[in-house]
Amino acid sequence: GEGLNKGTRTKKTNEIISQTTRDMESLGIYKSQYDIPIKRYAEMRLQYEVLKSEWIDDGCNITEEYVNKSGATNIRKTAQYTALEMLRKELFEIENTLGLTPKGYKAITNRAAKTKKASRLEALLDG
Repeated sequence: GEGLNKGTRTKKTNEIISQTTRDMESLGIYKSQYDIPIKRYAEMRLQYEVLKSEWIDDGCNITEEYVNKSGATNIRKTAQYTALEMLRKELFEIENTLGLTPKGYKAITNRAAKTKKASRLEALLDG
């Protein structure tokens, strides 16, 4: 496929940024420090969606035959599928970092609770 033109890419990226920010706000975990990772996440998610669409249009091929240097025919994952796997894994890691998975949300809220407890204790000790 030929992908998306710049205007469409920008619009779709901005939509993902807005939705991600709203999701984080609704969870009570959004901070402006997350803006750069959110932008990176949006760009990567758009890449994933475009690649997945092309992969589906091309017949969802997971493996392909190839002939190695010695002439033997082997099976390997297609480049498209390998790229999708890698992007899926990276997206999941960013979603965890941003608190958009149950595990990631728990990590962020636990950190915030510990910080809040520590600052309350410091305030008490400072008298």
